[in-house]
Amino acid sequence: FGFQGKNEAETAFISRLSVCQPPLVVGDTFYVAGTILKGIFHHWICAIDRDTGHILWRTYVGAGQTEVSRGGNPTRASIPGQVGEHRGALYYSTNMGVICSIDALTGTIRWQSAYHQDQTRNDRWGGRGWGRWGRRSRSRDRTEGWRSARPVVEAGKLFITPSDTSSLYVGELDSGKLTPISETTLSLASDAPCLVGVHDGKILLSGKRMIALDARTLRPAWRFPSRHQPGGARIIRGIPRFLDGRLALTTADAGAQLEVVDPATGLVIESRPLRDTSKLGNVYIHDGSVAIGHDGTVSAFTRE
Repeated sequence: FGFQGKNEAETAFISRLSVCQPPLVVGDTFYVAGTILKGIFHHWICAIDRDTGHILWRTYVGAGQTEVSRGGNPTRASIPGQVGEHRGALYYSTNMGVICSIDALTGTIRWQSAYHQDQTRNDRWGGRGWGRWGRRSRSRDRTEGWRSARPVVEAGKLFITPSDTSSLYVGELDSGKLTPISETTLSLASDAPCLVGVHDGKILLSGKRMIALDARTLRPAWRFPSRHQPGGARIIRGIPRFLDGRLALTTADAGAQLEVVDPATGLVIESRPLRDTSKLGNVYIHDGSVAIGHDGTVSAFTRE
């Protein structure tokens, strides 16, 4: 984090602050959420002047701990979620069981709401870093959750996907009351699960399949691929991206394909075969061209 503070104390704070997500830029201000490790992870959210790098305000949110080793040391970093903004209010998840709303102008906490974290493997085994027979477990982390995505506001509701839970949460903007949406649990959307974005009042989420959730009724509008259509057994690989108002993604079944999907209906607009499954992965868009990254390789395609 390369900004210089306006005094030594501020510079020291910035040097200790770990920021692992892209900042939110609103006008002349950067908004970032970060942590400082002092035995446990202390969570802060900051507003930073874009031109000077000086902190406009910083707000202490709270503290928590990730999975720990037998000696009590954290075994992985704490990475807060990306910051979102709507009408002067910031929203983000600590990814440690709490979602926060902060006043963007003053840094005042508007509300903090707890949500249910998924158990770690050791929670389920009843141990702290050790298996049920006293042997050290090979992995103490919880099942991998949602990929990093900026929270969105649609139809007067907050939609957010913390990385330490398998549920999409819908929040009331003023009170912070949270509701998990069972239609979008990771059992239905695994393999790179991600909140892709919003289109025409629909919340788009992706994993092995995509689901479009009506933001007003919170009911599914469509699913892709549909099991009732040809090729319904194929699965999505990687994270889809918007391309000229449509969704570009890669799928695999008998063969690998690059597909373009209508986000209003979930129907395929066009499909192109790929040479092999090594070309499947996350989709990136630039100037109408498509690049796909997977396992150390990048494939690029231009639209004809």
